[in-house]
Amino acid sequence: FSGAGKTTLVEETARPYLMSNGGYFLHVKCDVYHHRGGALSAIFSALDAFCKNIIDSDKNKKKKLESLKIVLEEAIGTEGMVVLFHLLPSLRRIMGEHEGNGARRQSNDVDVIWSWLHEENRFNYIFRLLMGTITGPQKPIILFLDELQVADKTSLDLIRSFILESGDKSMIIVVSYSENEVYCNHLFSTFLHELRMNHKPPTEIKVDSLKRTDINKILSAAISPPTCSVIEPLADAIYCKTGGSAILVVQFIKALWDDGLLWFSFHQRCWQWDMDAIGSRSIFNDAAFHIA
Repeated sequence: FSGAGKTTLVEETARPYLMSNGGYFLHVKCDVYHHRGGALSAIFSALDAFCKNIIDSDKNKKKKLESLKIVLEEAIGTEGMVVLFHLLPSLRRIMGEHEGNGARRQSNDVDVIWSWLHEENRFNYIFRLLMGTITGPQKPIILFLDELQVADKTSLDLIRSFILESGDKSMIIVVSYSENEVYCNHLFSTFLHELRMNHKPPTEIKVDSLKRTDINKILSAAISPPTCSVIEPLADAIYCKTGGSAILVVQFIKALWDDGLLWFSFHQRCWQWDMDAIGSRSIFNDAAFHIA
């Protein structure tokens, strides 16, 4: 479910370890409302920012990216380079401009771009070239495709092909999705089925909402009541108001503190709360959906 903590789980477990060991972490938020070109547009947007950071901070990687220019030109031609520069403006800074008025006009057409990428598996080819230049045994990368269930069919087809055909051991691809948004005939259901039928099916981790007992343990660790039973009414109230959604639980507890309904009594030297006021608070906007 949305708000269960999928993104936080990946960000807090994978990113610190990878970054501390010299690797890269590329987080792609697949938000169709902000990316007109769908999930692929989100990938290229994140990849462009990623390349920009490397260009600014790693001269050796910049030289390697420069060396890709001839290889890419031979593989995809002038028209292809114009489209690629439209997708990855950072590369234009080190590879220079390409002339081609017809191609330049087409490069702003989203349908033309994705159609061009789909032909002859160009997306996989370009992506592998770029990743192969940037990563390696000493510089592994995690590509995190967040909320991929919102992706369009073209994007899912290309991403599935890349995942199944990729033999790059320097890259781990992590996908998150909200199960409640995926029904039996959903495009993402087909995507998942084909991944699961592969000879190397993906490892899957289900991130559920918090249970009452989970919230009780969290509060007990934070508040340290004399006994766990003392805090059970508060844990029950928080669960009822949030449905166990991790993000809503955190927001609700913070709201109780901000509103003075949860406080530390220096006189009593313990945490206290106003159960009557907490019970009368309105339910969070998304909680009703999570409870249903």
